[in-house]
Amino acid sequence: MTNFFSAIQGKFKAGYHGRYLGHILEQVAVFHPEITKPILKNAPLQCRKLPRQLLQTVTTETSYLSNEIFRSVKINSKRDTGACDQFDSSEVKDRQSDLEITLSTDHYWARVIVEIKMFDEFHENQLEDYIDWARRRHELEDRAVVVLTAYPIDSISQKIIENNSDVISHMYLSDLTIFDTVSQPKSELAALFQNYLTEEGYAMYQLKSNEDDSDYKALHSYMVLSFLPHASGHGRVATSKNIARGPVVFSNIIQNWQLVSDRLASQLNFPRIPTIRYYPEQSSKDSTINIDLPKDRILELRRHARKNKHWGRYWLCSDSVCSDDKVRLEWGQILQIQSGGENNADGIECTVYALIKRGTEQLSEAIPVVLKKDGVKDARLYSPEIFMKLLRQCVDEAAISAIKRSPDIQDKLPWLAEKVVPLS
Repeated sequence: MTNFFSAIQGKFKAGYHGRYLGHILEQVAVFHPEITKPILKNAPLQCRKLPRQLLQTVTTETSYLSNEIFRSVKINSKRDTGACDQFDSSEVKDRQSDLEITLSTDHYWARVIVEIKMFDEFHENQLEDYIDWARRRHELEDRAVVVLTAYPIDSISQKIIENNSDVISHMYLSDLTIFDTVSQPKSELAALFQNYLTEEGYAMYQLKSNEDDSDYKALHSYMVLSFLPHASGHGRVATSKNIARGPVVFSNIIQNWQLVSDRLASQLNFPRIPTIRYYPEQSSKDSTINIDLPKDRILELRRHARKNKHWGRYWLCSDSVCSDDKVRLEWGQILQIQSGGENNADGIECTVYALIKRGTEQLSEAIPVVLKKDGVKDARLYSPEIFMKLLRQCVDEAAISAIKRSPDIQDKLPWLAEKVVPLS
């Protein structure tokens, strides 16, 4: 069943999705003001140590440049009013932010405006206007801007934000899920919003979020039924609930991979989203497989296929083209299961890797990180930033290996603005 927020979002054009999400955040903040904590943590306010009881309002569609005067401004002694002398009406602009958070104590007043981008692009001079507004902060009113996006932003906009990091910052919608871990007790509204972000692919699905491990059990069942014989040492896995839920959980794992891969490609300065592929690899005790299906042997062939399964894995792969269109960077996540789960107590083993290739030639060793203890349950796989660090470690080591083999390759790798230093 489609999430309520997702169903309503589908009624709006893509250009209005940011404004729509702003209204959702406004309403959620009424009951869960902690949802603003990740935003405020990212906001480059002058006051970095904010008092506990500070949040005053969360408002949508706030006009932040209406009646803002660009020069000859005379600030009134009161923090919430302003007075000015003469001004040129051509200097008055009218802009609206998707969200505004106001903070206040007896001795401190601040405004944080949030621009939300889902599928649409920045308007002309939009970032520059935000930056100009924030730079006119003063001792009576602190100001900052946060750009909140579902996906990586273009390199030019990212550079503008980086060059003005003292007043504006960028964060992802996936970072908002932090609030869900501190909501006590966990409310239906918080869960609904969390599910909306995950369903739309804005935030990472959390495999370990269920106390009874039901989603892991469903994924485990899916892997066992896909790759192992009936007597595989994994106990009872074929419950109707697990059979139905398993493919859904696996699709969520794929969605996580898409989210992390898109962000990693952006971090590595690739101009386009990466190519995503996933496919199974089945090991069989019998290598002779006949594609024909004789009508009088269907049962025999089906039983033979199940009996001869040995072990199997799923490859989740992403790759991007480097400046030389024959050179590509590939990174991947491997989910593997074998009879008895000898190498992993939880059954589903997990490995991440990266390599560099030129055509069909592998220029660097595949640098693997085997998650031995928890396998697919490893918490690092469900935090975008931590997962990206894990993959980036593999990427950098693969780059070092490729450069040693082919020194000319360094100029073709877009993320190597500086010389790569081996990780300790």
